[in-house]
Amino acid sequence: MAGAVLAVLLAACADTPDAGSGALETSAPATPTATSGATPDSTGDATPSPTPTVPSAAETFFPGAPEGVGGEEVEVLADEDPRRIRVVTWGSSTCPTLPDQVVWDEAAQVLRVTLTDATAYGDRACTADIAPTTSVVALPEGSPDATSLTVEVAGERLTLG
Repeated sequence: MAGAVLAVLLAACADTPDAGSGALETSAPATPTATSGATPDSTGDATPSPTPTVPSAAETFFPGAPEGVGGEEVEVLADEDPRRIRVVTWGSSTCPTLPDQVVWDEAAQVLRVTLTDATAYGDRACTADIAPTTSVVALPEGSPDATSLTVEVAGERLTLG
């Protein structure tokens, strides 16, 4: 009996186009779809879970901190590009604290950076870990280069240089 089943399976494979190519065909996409993380509604149909859009003034951000940065305080560093700064924040790795506004205050000669908080993520579940996130932020028009800049963030004034 096992021999008959094996013969049928081998015959089916031989009739399949590209059977010898080693390529696997699937009917499901390999990437997540709009219904990933979906929950059934009252009719039993899947509805996508809303993903909040978190405001950010960062051009990019990534997990981790530059070498030499430690602790759990917000730090601001000059970037290799003098028209950019790096803002290192600490918080949930799945819902990172990000710069959401960057404004040059000409009268005070200070760059004011405000940060998001947990409410920016709505009802999204966030991990309760403490991890660094580094955001790269372009300096606004009219501000000096990062090498001679005073930045106010999280209630602290920091002078870069």
